[in-house]
Amino acid sequence: MKKIYISFLFVIFLLFSTASAVDVRVNFSKINMPEEPIIVNNRTLLPLRIIAEIFDCNVGWDPNGIVTVDNGEDNIVLTLNSNKVIVNEVEEEIDTFPVLKNSTTMVPIKFLEDYIDAKIEWYQDTEIVNIVIEDDAIMERAQNVSRSYDRRSKYPKAVNKIVVVDAGHGGTEVGATYGGIYEKNINLKIAKYVKDELEKNGVRVYMTRTEDVTTTLASRTTLANYLNADLFVSVHNNAMPNKTSIKGTEVLYPTSSIVKNGITAYSLAQKLQQVVSTEAGTYNKGVINRNNLYVLNKTNMPAVIVEVAYMTNWSDLQKLKNDTFLEKAGRAIARGVLESF
Repeated sequence: MKKIYISFLFVIFLLFSTASAVDVRVNFSKINMPEEPIIVNNRTLLPLRIIAEIFDCNVGWDPNGIVTVDNGEDNIVLTLNSNKVIVNEVEEEIDTFPVLKNSTTMVPIKFLEDYIDAKIEWYQDTEIVNIVIEDDAIMERAQNVSRSYDRRSKYPKAVNKIVVVDAGHGGTEVGATYGGIYEKNINLKIAKYVKDELEKNGVRVYMTRTEDVTTTLASRTTLANYLNADLFVSVHNNAMPNKTSIKGTEVLYPTSSIVKNGITAYSLAQKLQQVVSTEAGTYNKGVINRNNLYVLNKTNMPAVIVEVAYMTNWSDLQKLKNDTFLEKAGRAIARGVLESF
């Protein structure tokens, strides 16, 4: 399945009113979504994210709230607050424009008929909207997507919380380089496992980058602040070329009075340090107070940096070269977050 790339500085939040809930189904089966469908101006809107995941589209953002959707045949450009849509560089109009609901882009369900070639059935008497899928592979994908948004979780207090996961460095900012590997690549792999584990437990996850691109520190914190995220977790790895005996996991936190959901940066750091070092099997170097780091200073929620291991230590480097360890570390970070909630 194609990846969905979302990175933006800010978009204008649009207030909207909703009518009674509408029942959206796929082949008459209930489907779980990241946000419930809404009704705006007598039109049903549902999350663009689930459309993209089911119908295998690429989605991109730019800093001005412009959304691009590539369905493999057409390039579609939507703009929040605007009923103008550009399809393959030709401008058209839609009767209801996209809106944000809890930082999730919602688009008219008619978008499916007009631009994705899906068939929609309307049953006004029962308030059911049925998305017809005849392709078995797409239907299987829809079922898998629905299961990924199943709200049953071992951590019910974490459900629907917003966590921004920051894969440190990226693009031209490679981070540490040692033993033939780049820190930026390791960070991204671990961060993706964090995202996967959190989403399995109902957390709404936004990543500052999902591919190898250069991303400014300001854009990372602006994203988290715009979303009013509950937590900000940055994934990094350490290097100490002159002291190769130093190894292990450490978590950096700022001196901060910010408390959300009963969590402080310090309490989050303590929990992550304990869970990651235990589950990933790294040496526990403890938590470290750092007030001079941009992403810890400019975020309006508890924020930490997890330094998973030392690339300059031989034993740690062998771990970091092992994808099984990277997954273990990523899922451990996620469980530390979940246990904090």
